[in-house]
Amino acid sequence: MTTKWTGASGTGSREYDSAQYRSVVERFKADHSGRARRIQLEGFARACGVKGRTVRAILTDADGVDLLYCFDLEGQGGIFAAAFFDEAEYATANLAARAKSLTARIERRVEYARSLPRQQGAMFP
Repeated sequence: MTTKWTGASGTGSREYDSAQYRSVVERFKADHSGRARRIQLEGFARACGVKGRTVRAILTDADGVDLLYCFDLEGQGGIFAAAFFDEAEYATANLAARAKSLTARIERRVEYARSLPRQQGAMFP
């Protein structure tokens, strides 16, 4: 099975197979569980032998299914799998705040776009 993921940037493929998924998720959970064991994404990708974009796609797809993928925003940066509720709660609250901010931005963009003329003019009311 190959999965196509469309939200990452950087090097690597957005497609991965189930073996890559299992390998990345299991290694991430085993080696980087808890804030104290955080790592930079690039370092983790190198250690796995998988490109950064592919690792990011896998971790994003696994988030909330096989692990809770966290960014250490309080400390020195890096990524880790939540090992405690407190870590998960903080990371999820941060994600919710980002989603709220993005939703407000999208609403502003839609409203502003309505004020722009259409290229096709009268074809679209």
